Amino acid sequence: MEVFNNIPLHMNVMVIFFSILPFIVLVSINYAKNKKYKLHLISQGFVLILTVLVLVFFEVMIRIDGGFFEFAKQSNMPYGFLVKYLFFHIALSIIAAFLWIRLFINSMIMYRAGKLESLKNSKHKRDGKITFLFLLLSCVTGVFLYLFLFIF
Repeated sequence: MEVFNNIPLHMNVMVIFFSILPFIVLVSINYAKNKKYKLHLISQGFVLILTVLVLVFFEVMIRIDGGFFEFAKQSNMPYGFLVKYLFFHIALSIIAAFLWIRLFINSMIMYRAGKLESLKNSKHKRDGKITFLFLLLSCVTGVFLYLFLFIF
């Protein structure tokens, strides 16, 4: 447990949040599978907004701590590898965020317009699977980034 003493609290909170985020999203997806579409929409919106707020908090706190590059200099992992891995993680995260926000907004528009049947027959399910895949990859690479910076 001593290893965690030198890690900023917000970094530990972030790794916990993004470790459980895919499971929270799966709970929301399960609402849709059980035909609780309104609950699915509300939970997706809540989780999406919460995730954005957590990311904003993280970005502020990481800047206060000196940023990724300061943490990378203190890591046992090669600096060049960490920087490349960070950019890979950021690319996945941007794709996941874009897909999730787009899917949510389009779904909300269709749901509010009373086009639930059209939504169920649309590419929503396929797009949701792709979005979840990128979200999962983003979370996993983020957890590994934390491990590379502070544990390995």
